[in-house]
Amino acid sequence: MKVYYAPQSRAVRTVWLLEEIGLGYELEKFTLGQKEMRGPEYTSVNPNGRVPTLIDGDVTLTESTAIAQYLGAKYAPALIPETDAGNFAQYLQWLHYAEGMIMGPMGNYVVETVLLPPERRNPELAMRALKLMGRTLARWRPIWMDVRFWPAVLPSPILSQDMQSLWLGVLRLILTGSPLFQPTRTG
Repeated sequence: MKVYYAPQSRAVRTVWLLEEIGLGYELEKFTLGQKEMRGPEYTSVNPNGRVPTLIDGDVTLTESTAIAQYLGAKYAPALIPETDAGNFAQYLQWLHYAEGMIMGPMGNYVVETVLLPPERRNPELAMRALKLMGRTLARWRPIWMDVRFWPAVLPSPILSQDMQSLWLGVLRLILTGSPLFQPTRTG
């Protein structure tokens, strides 16, 4: 198994999951923006010229959530609800929701507050991304605040009861607007 990877990218998810599952893999490391990612050698593996890319025998996947779903189903089925389980549809919904709805604004916020050099950052764009993410998440707040929701979505083999309680507490702090999780505006 081979993973094409760059730090501070969605490829971190793939490597983290491989480590959690305990699978061996070969790591081909890039830095974001490295010209070789757009070169013919790598684009013959991943035409998008991006990371992650997972090669497992004759299977090549280039989307981080698809890779996570594939690795879980193939190598760690205890982590994935069965297709006839009551929480299977919710599992798929939230696995893909994060990438489809949250990562765009979250990525923009991270770029504008962390990845760009300070002189190139745009606080207005950062706040716009944060506002969009907040509006997107707020729509689901009534469901997420229902304590019955989380045990159905978080598979118990992944998190112990103590860890589930910890994450529920953190999520509750975020969703109730705790000052610990509010953005601070500088400048």
